[in-house]
Amino acid sequence: MLSTNIETPLISATELAEILNESHVKVFDVRGRWGQNNQDAYSEYLDEHIEGAHFLDWLQYFVETDVPISQASVAGKEKAQADFSALGINQNDLVVVYDDYHHMLAGRVWWAMSYWGFQNVKVLNGGLSYWKAKHLPVSTSVKTLGRGTFLVSEQPQYRVTTNEVSQRSEDVLLVDARGKAGFDGKITDPESGHIPGAINIPFLSLIDKETGLFKSHDEINNIIKQSIDDIEHKIIISSCGSGYAGTIFLIALKLIGINSPLYDGSISEWKMMKNPLVQTK
Repeated sequence: MLSTNIETPLISATELAEILNESHVKVFDVRGRWGQNNQDAYSEYLDEHIEGAHFLDWLQYFVETDVPISQASVAGKEKAQADFSALGINQNDLVVVYDDYHHMLAGRVWWAMSYWGFQNVKVLNGGLSYWKAKHLPVSTSVKTLGRGTFLVSEQPQYRVTTNEVSQRSEDVLLVDARGKAGFDGKITDPESGHIPGAINIPFLSLIDKETGLFKSHDEINNIIKQSIDDIEHKIIISSCGSGYAGTIFLIALKLIGINSPLYDGSISEWKMMKNPLVQTK
């Protein structure tokens, strides 16, 4: 539902450049690719990253690590606390996360930090590519991190479970942020398709192809309202395949003044629970 006084989840390249050297600003490089060995991502980080940025392995931080990543939920309290500490994050810090993957990995970390109570976290609009396009400072140096003192506090309003999705009422709308092909599925593949009742708003429709930036407020507003009637009276849940692309839709919603939760398990967990999917192609 519509909210007021929602802090923007994004920070621009220009804004970050102006505060990059301030001691309370911590920048994390969350680059990678789904299905890619993250050692490759770390090597790319070592070759070039935003000046002062620390590497954050999205396969290790703020996520379960004892199951395949496609099935991994947000980290539990004990691990989340250890992760904040290991990353040197303090209560009064401003944390900025960026990636080179349409904001998908940075968005997931932004959501996970928010879920565990750290609200002063921003996603760099346009990510590393836009930063470099603006000829802003990059580096090969790696700095060490001290221990952080932030104490986690679960914010359950940011997350919904499979049971909540399956038992949702008529005023709750489930949005699947995957591409159309994944949403449609294949009739020949019963493991593909979407959760019954879900609608599709592909996350890439919210990103400008040329710049990699999120589209403007008005453009995002039009895209979402074309798919959702009477949005002011709807409760919206974001979902996707495994809880990553859905965070991009959450950011877009927040940009137009709407706070919504993520179905963390998304399609991966839905299928594991032997729930049905809808195939339309």
